[in-house]
Amino acid sequence: MRIDPKFCAAEKRSPSSSVISDGLDYHFSETELLEIARLLRKNQSFLPDSLSDFSRTVEKRIYDSLSVSEVTKLFS
Repeated sequence: MRIDPKFCAAEKRSPSSSVISDGLDYHFSETELLEIARLLRKNQSFLPDSLSDFSRTVEKRIYDSLSVSEVTKLFS
């Protein structure tokens, strides 16, 4: 994979400053959230421990938003 340097803000910052520790604010669309949930569930045995909170948060959102039959259909 080739990374285009024009998209890397780090190229414009001093080496000592970091914004990655600030986290990421992003609002997923319904479609994105469903796809992420499906992807995380399908690959849960390969996920690093550092993504477990994220994965649980996504699943909780799915369980809170869909019926049991919808969740079953999503993950089957």
